[in-house]
Amino acid sequence: MRIWPSIKIDETDYDLAHLTGKEFSYKRAATQDYPEKTVRFYLEYSNHCFTEHFGDHEYGHGADHEIRYFCSKRYEHSKGIYDLIKKVISENVFMQLTFNEHREQFYYLEEHYNNTDYRLFIEVSKSNHTNSDIRLKVVSAYEPRPGSDSVGGSGWFRFFKIVDARIDGRKLERKRRR
Repeated sequence: MRIWPSIKIDETDYDLAHLTGKEFSYKRAATQDYPEKTVRFYLEYSNHCFTEHFGDHEYGHGADHEIRYFCSKRYEHSKGIYDLIKKVISENVFMQLTFNEHREQFYYLEEHYNNTDYRLFIEVSKSNHTNSDIRLKVVSAYEPRPGSDSVGGSGWFRFFKIVDARIDGRKLERKRRR
């Protein structure tokens, strides 16, 4: 399980324990296509949940070897990501399929989160952990800057349509390019 160590900046300790990877289950009600089922999730977070591209306090390197800087605003918002993930699951929200360097991610916008819009980018994959069916990785989570572009993508899918496809080993049908 990924554990983020606490960091100290200017005599302030920032506890990152809330971003420790976790396993949890969700009992999904039966649908027309699927019987009732308990889905087991493994959730982890990238450092993009509490760092950004610029700032005063270098945190370290991201997965793509870029230098990242601690961001107190992202840190504060990150404290509620787990609750947002539970909302995404329980409300079976629509998520937009996006790509980052040829890797599938799913985008969700939570409006009015801590008085702002909040973007979540999540990788959803079949888990290789023995105690879970699905791996969710919060790749990035942040408040968009004023004037930032909207997120483009290749179709919208309900959360459990994505989960079912991953468990069954199926690809999601994307909108075709013209």
